[in-house]
Amino acid sequence: MRDMRNYWKQAKGADLSAWAITVFLFVTFGAGLPVLAQGSMAKNRGAIRISGGGVGYSGYARTTMWLLNNLLEQDPSTSLWLDFHMTARGFRDGLLDLAAGRADASVVNTQGVALMAYRGKGLFQTSIPVRGVAALPSGEWTTFAVDASLGIRSFADLKQKKVPLKITTGYLDGDNAIGFLLLELLRRHGIDPEEFKRWGGQFIEGKPTFTRDQLSSGKANAIFNEAFAEEDAKEIARRRPLNFLSVEAGVARQMHDEYGWPFVTVPAHTYPGQDAPFLAPDFAGWLIVVREDMDDDLAYRLAKIVVEKRDQREAAANYGGVTFPGSSNPTPEDMTEFGRKVSTISIPLHPGAQRYYQEKGFLRE
Repeated sequence: MRDMRNYWKQAKGADLSAWAITVFLFVTFGAGLPVLAQGSMAKNRGAIRISGGGVGYSGYARTTMWLLNNLLEQDPSTSLWLDFHMTARGFRDGLLDLAAGRADASVVNTQGVALMAYRGKGLFQTSIPVRGVAALPSGEWTTFAVDASLGIRSFADLKQKKVPLKITTGYLDGDNAIGFLLLELLRRHGIDPEEFKRWGGQFIEGKPTFTRDQLSSGKANAIFNEAFAEEDAKEIARRRPLNFLSVEAGVARQMHDEYGWPFVTVPAHTYPGQDAPFLAPDFAGWLIVVREDMDDDLAYRLAKIVVEKRDQREAAANYGGVTFPGSSNPTPEDMTEFGRKVSTISIPLHPGAQRYYQEKGFLRE
């Protein structure tokens, strides 16, 4: 299998939790997952290929199983194909598989990546005509935090003082969305990454848990990454005072206009010692996107699972602050807002998903 060979090549250095999830999924489901011929299933109502999820993200693995288990309950004859990659790798893979006809659906982390794919900007050379099925809300953003003792409070400070920061961040490989965002932010604030290295600055690349460890141990004195709102990250800020750099409003507008990338204001006192709010690239909102030629009934069923079986996912994906709007028994207003969110992310809804939301009254005109 092509994907298992690629997975094996990427797996060196993977943490035990990632391997445990992988072994469980492969042993439990692998024998029954045929690798189906390219282009063979776009119109086949009895089969679905889902791509683009990190093995190390337990939330992704559980979310995918939640979707597929419910599809199997609806139709036990459904054929399944899953593609996984290692944590912090393969942000583009699922979307590229959609474009090439190797997959029918992709769970994309995050909405910003999906918007870049649809526009053919940033990480993507050409537009991928994806269609939206559902949004899975999550409350994350990227955080640029610097050791407070260095006196850097803004990008302008960093540019002027040329402090040789050791920034631990995502992989700078042209694929990792975190690494891409960091380089974009530096450039758009007037800091050339190569010049930054010439004045002694360093980039220490890795996945989120690695970067937090680098900051906590003192091997790095700055961090730019997602998943920095969890309790272990806040504990680092308690032990090691940090300044949180805010993106300039003009830079945020540029990146939103060009890439569609959303930004969020992180309220003051979110972190220990954070006295002021800061503007940061949003890293929330997983999207389920599909090929535009997916069968309408299958897209309808996927949207229905997300809405009507969401309590199962709330229980299964209890990690990283992933939440759904409303409670396990949401009001019509909750679900109308959910439908509005799905339909206003600048990616067209698939007609099958749109039909479901319209039937339920979840879309506002």
